[in-house]
Amino acid sequence: MPFGRLLGVESASVVPRFLIEGVDAQDYEDVLSGIFYGWLNQNGALAVQMNVGNGKLLATTFRFGTYLFDSIVGYTAGTQFTPRLQGTFNKRKQ
Repeated sequence: MPFGRLLGVESASVVPRFLIEGVDAQDYEDVLSGIFYGWLNQNGALAVQMNVGNGKLLATTFRFGTYLFDSIVGYTAGTQFTPRLQGTFNKRKQ
């Protein structure tokens, strides 16, 4: 099914319920999908790629089935998956 730049009713089953916040404006090259709430002046990522340690990561809040999952796996296994953003994870103390 073809998708344009805007999600329509055909995308209802995969529309994210959550945002990824905290991506700086200069790192938005690595945001593969995002949303902008103009009236709130707020940006949020829906899919972002980054380098973490010695590996690469693609984080998304999309809910997906087989086709979208296969597309994400294909993208991350391909040569176009070249994030520039350097991410870090901090362990939380319990």
